[in-house]
Amino acid sequence: MSFKKISLTSAENIIHGAGHACAIDAPLNRHLIISWWVAATPGRTLDAQREVLQLASKWLKYRGVTPAYAWAIENGPKLRNHSHILIHVPDEHQLQFRKMVNHWVKRVGGAPSNKGAIRISRKKSYQTYDQMIRKLLQYILKGLDLQAAELLGITPDYESAGAVIGKRCGTSQSIGPKARAEHANQAA
Repeated sequence: MSFKKISLTSAENIIHGAGHACAIDAPLNRHLIISWWVAATPGRTLDAQREVLQLASKWLKYRGVTPAYAWAIENGPKLRNHSHILIHVPDEHQLQFRKMVNHWVKRVGGAPSNKGAIRISRKKSYQTYDQMIRKLLQYILKGLDLQAAELLGITPDYESAGAVIGKRCGTSQSIGPKARAEHANQAA
């Protein structure tokens, strides 16, 4: 099956973005999975995800939190069209954030109460943030093209990643290339 794979440039953007999130004190400490298929969300996955992330960003900004996230869209055999979103949510906001994700998915036409539509986790089984984020990045980047996977030491899993049309992964502006370059210039 031929489909869009994650390029080395895109993977590096996500990896550097995750590092930058930590540098700006906004570590990607939550793993949000939204199965747009299970939630029976109409329309394009990318559009629904974009709207949910815009709403999440506004909600976080209102609470004085810098919106920081990295994401990958997959279309695997189990969850079908779904998003992996690594996002910064301070502990004091996690319970309300979970409720709001349900609200946002409903707002884009999905049914968040469908079993398996939304999962949010905080990986506490790792000793350090570096260990946790490394494993999560390897997991969400499983759709890497073969050369990039070899360079980064990630085992691709094209069956689980599935076929995706359009943009496959990205980051928030706060941890994207422009923000990282501005941060580097300020530090110099």
